[in-house]
Amino acid sequence: MAKKQYRIVTDEFLGYGVQYSYWWFPFWIELDWGNTHSAISKAKEHIEHDKQTSIINKIRAEFKKCKRTVVWKE
Repeated sequence: MAKKQYRIVTDEFLGYGVQYSYWWFPFWIELDWGNTHSAISKAKEHIEHDKQTSIINKIRAEFKKCKRTVVWKE
């Protein structure tokens, strides 16, 4: 499983930026283009928003909606 890790770093525009990386990837990447925040709390909100809107969470939600029936059992 590719676990996404987040960190908040200082930047030279508003003060704080959000970066992410995966455990297997050696570099940190900006979360979104122009993701600069004036407060750490705003950066944390950005991280929470990304966690809730990730593609994996969308797929899981759709999968839970599917009705499954057992058609064969040994």
